[in-house]
Amino acid sequence: MLKNPLYEKERSSERYKELFTLSLFTIAIAMISIIVMDLLIFPISLFAINRKSQFNYIITDVLFIIVIILLILGLARKVYKLQKEGFSSKTIIKYIAVSPLRFLATFFMILISCAVIIFILYILLSFNSHNLYLFSQN
Repeated sequence: MLKNPLYEKERSSERYKELFTLSLFTIAIAMISIIVMDLLIFPISLFAINRKSQFNYIITDVLFIIVIILLILGLARKVYKLQKEGFSSKTIIKYIAVSPLRFLATFFMILISCAVIIFILYILLSFNSHNLYLFSQN
């Protein structure tokens, strides 16, 4: 075993060197994330500004249809799996009658996750909005 583990540095210069390295890594990751977010979000923002009706159609109608299709496919797959495992129709119907609570909980977890992601994107882009404004003027 090590007599002096790496995380227990005795000299402050070694600790500062580690903190400096971690700080540089954090700053580099923040810069990379800002650049990547500009590359991903800026074209979507321009599309939303230039073609409002198409963007609204994609967001409202298409995403709603996709969510409904995914829910139906998940239910059909579960019924098929239960039939394949040999459960009776009565047991499958009972399971389907009880399982909407689980689906509802999953839906709310996805909704909360999306809200957190949108909030994080908002925070990132609010600090970067001036740069996006300058890019859109060219």
